[in-house]
Amino acid sequence: MDKKLDSVITKLDKKIDKVITNLSSLDERLKNLETNQQANSRALQQTNTQLKAVEQEQRAQAKSLDYAHAEIADIKTVYGGLQKQMQEISSRLDGIKNEQGIASKPQEKSYQNLLVCGIPETPRENLAAVMSNLAEKMGIKITANDICNIYRTKSKNIYVKFTSELTRDTIYNGRRKLNSDNITTKTLGMQSDAKIYLNEVLDDTQREVFYRARQKRKELRYKFIWTFHGAVYVKKDRESDLVKVTSVEDVNKLD
Repeated sequence: MDKKLDSVITKLDKKIDKVITNLSSLDERLKNLETNQQANSRALQQTNTQLKAVEQEQRAQAKSLDYAHAEIADIKTVYGGLQKQMQEISSRLDGIKNEQGIASKPQEKSYQNLLVCGIPETPRENLAAVMSNLAEKMGIKITANDICNIYRTKSKNIYVKFTSELTRDTIYNGRRKLNSDNITTKTLGMQSDAKIYLNEVLDDTQREVFYRARQKRKELRYKFIWTFHGAVYVKKDRESDLVKVTSVEDVNKLD
């Protein structure tokens, strides 16, 4: 009886030892898993830290880019304003000079021609279409058949000769709408927004008289001065009489 009991106890001890061994193995595995999990957690924390650093750097770069874009936009605005001023100054000077290249040629006395200043040159432009578009914005309808000749001058302004003085005078007399209706190059569908000027093509004598008259106008504070068919016209104000000036002597008589 004792032997059987000892045998049973021995077997139980062996099973207990085996269970203890398995538990020890499981415990070891759990420790290894915990160690790996801790290592993974540390690696994940490092990754998150690195990601946050990258995000901060990207935000800083984005701010720098926004600042750079703002500076570029400001520069473009300033440049655009300067370019517009230069175009207007150039147009006015060209209007005063009436193109040395044209003035040096024998001038036509039919007064069928005009000089259009301020419209920038574009690739593959159709100048007749540009002129027709400008006239339409002024409320005047013309076609290519109303234009006898049209081309760019050395100063890139547009010289146009019409088939009749009547058409030319209609266009020239409508030039006031350029200011009253604020018709600019942007109105014609261009990116720029520069003023447009219509000037007569004057010969050397006429340009000299016009130059002297403008000087006298400043001195006498005349409000209005313009040319028509080569003659200069001045008015002190809207109520005063119109004075026609055709020579330097006429200019000197102004008071």
